[in-house]
Amino acid sequence: MKHAIALLALTLSLPVESNAAAQPQPQATEDGGTELTMSVKNDTVKVGDTFTLYITMKNMHSDKYCHKVIGETGRADLNGYKVEVTDSDGNTHPMLKQKRLRAWSVSDECLDHGKATSEQMDVDRLVDLSKPGVYHIRVSHLDKITNEIVWSNSITVTMTP
Repeated sequence: MKHAIALLALTLSLPVESNAAAQPQPQATEDGGTELTMSVKNDTVKVGDTFTLYITMKNMHSDKYCHKVIGETGRADLNGYKVEVTDSDGNTHPMLKQKRLRAWSVSDECLDHGKATSEQMDVDRLVDLSKPGVYHIRVSHLDKITNEIVWSNSITVTMTP
């Protein structure tokens, strides 16, 4: 009887293999972090035309979330956002090197829990989109509280000749 109880106890303490355990699980944090959403006015753009992303960052942290605003308010490319562009073949298009800008004013923008801020990013200034085709775009920023990269939704846009 002792052996049966010991075997039962050993069996209950062994890890159970599961398909779900092998899958990457979303990371849950006590804090909600920041959320990024992105939109465009048109998902078809002529090569050479200005192509603007509209980015909203929402504070889901339990406390205020503050981040630096450099220069003009609403300029996402100056405020730590990065853009990732891939073409229909899966090739990544790196961000272009930016010219050094003159000194801008720097201020803090603080968002209460649940509040959001919106900014714009002219992608055609930051990434070479001179070839017609289908591109998949998303943006990211570093959440200063969780120290994690936060990604937006992905948008598909067609560049036409």
